Amino acid sequence: MCCASPPLSLPDRLRLGLLALRAQRVKDWRELENRTAKEWLISLGGRKVYEVVWRPLLEGKFGQYAEQVGATWMWTKLHLRGGSRTKSGSETLYYLRGGSETLVNALHKRLTELGVEIRTGAAVRSLTTDGNRVTGVRTETGELLTAPHVLVTVAPEQAAALLDPVAPEAEAAPHPAVPALVRQLRGVQYLANVCLVLENNRPLSDTYWLNVNDPSFPYVGVIEHTNMDAPGRYGGKHIVYLSKYLPVDAELYRMSDEQVLEYSLPHLRTMFPGFERSWIDDHHVWRAEYAQPVITPGYRRSMPALQTRLPGLYLSSMAQVFPEDRGTNYAVREGRKAGRLIADRLRTGAALHDEENARA
Repeated sequence: MCCASPPLSLPDRLRLGLLALRAQRVKDWRELENRTAKEWLISLGGRKVYEVVWRPLLEGKFGQYAEQVGATWMWTKLHLRGGSRTKSGSETLYYLRGGSETLVNALHKRLTELGVEIRTGAAVRSLTTDGNRVTGVRTETGELLTAPHVLVTVAPEQAAALLDPVAPEAEAAPHPAVPALVRQLRGVQYLANVCLVLENNRPLSDTYWLNVNDPSFPYVGVIEHTNMDAPGRYGGKHIVYLSKYLPVDAELYRMSDEQVLEYSLPHLRTMFPGFERSWIDDHHVWRAEYAQPVITPGYRRSMPALQTRLPGLYLSSMAQVFPEDRGTNYAVREGRKAGRLIADRLRTGAALHDEENARA
């Protein structure tokens, strides 16, 4: 990883190096739970190092929320990065060949073999409840799919909308736990993301992941994927991701795909002086409204639980992998946890049902 920044004095460079070592000495994130990243980083490396290196990175990542970000989020980043390096200083990273599609296709195949019905293109309009528990989901077409257990894996704000739709369904009275649950879910703040993907006919640089703390550059990261996974796997193309976290009402988020590209070209020329428009054979723009949960001090106390107080409803999202940050490996971990819990509840429910039948 690299970062572009104004020069630091020799003493501050030493402080920056010591900061990473001091961060590694913290073994339990709970020690930092009530501190902001700003407070902790200044205590480790001094204000100058914070202002030159860390503040621009935090502002580039979190914008208006930069000073609210918890120290636990920053510790996770430093701790994981330090833990991925060997004693010689080289870094070991892993990538699933073929990307997430490989994993999704394998899961789809295995679930189909097990007899699971997978419904795609069936948007859910609301969760249905009664006075006792969740009863199922209703699709946008009005179809009611009944179920005694429902696992919701969208962002908390989206889950809240399913529980508290604009046009409430004419169902039985909702469970009394729903209002408080909706308030809790809507308390989790998120940032959106814009990702400009370039298919280039030559490399931008030899760096895989470039963190940028220059406020004049519109992206917080330039990730040249084919500096980790060979261009030969992508038809000889050099794949570059330009990533920016931002509010959904930000101008960059609302631009058309072509506008995003044209807006980005001058900035790319500034950062990579030899770059020319002719290097780009194709481009794509991806947008995600709920991309990055904002982890604040004391976040664990407000984080939604996997098993909610509404019986039968379970939540598993990237806002719940805390203290870690977003990642496919953490999604898999939490998915397994949810699956085991629901399977246990199903077994328990079946056992109670058999016991009641035996009494009868």
